[in-house]
Amino acid sequence: MRCTHEQFELLEPKLVGMKFNDKLFTLEKYPYLTNNYTGWANNGDNCDSIGSRSKDMIGPNDGKVYEEFNAKKFLKACGITTSKAKKLEKKIIKLVKELSNLKTK
Repeated sequence: MRCTHEQFELLEPKLVGMKFNDKLFTLEKYPYLTNNYTGWANNGDNCDSIGSRSKDMIGPNDGKVYEEFNAKKFLKACGITTSKAKKLEKKIIKLVKELSNLKTK
């Protein structure tokens, strides 16, 4: 999925449990966000890793390519539902508040 750095910054907090194994991850140079970088890099079938590619790196067996960014579609492709992401986000906010309260005591 085509994605800008700004779009990814909004999406990243919701990518709980995903790994970033792509050492060359840069959406400026490789503007297509992928949810199966590990599988692609290792010729396997893992879909738990985020990566970035250029258009010419995407092959016919790599699945559907989206030219327009859609956070909901990307999260769904990663197995992350919006409700699951919201629940995790609430837990994270609660933990951050608890840590802040501990530091001020």
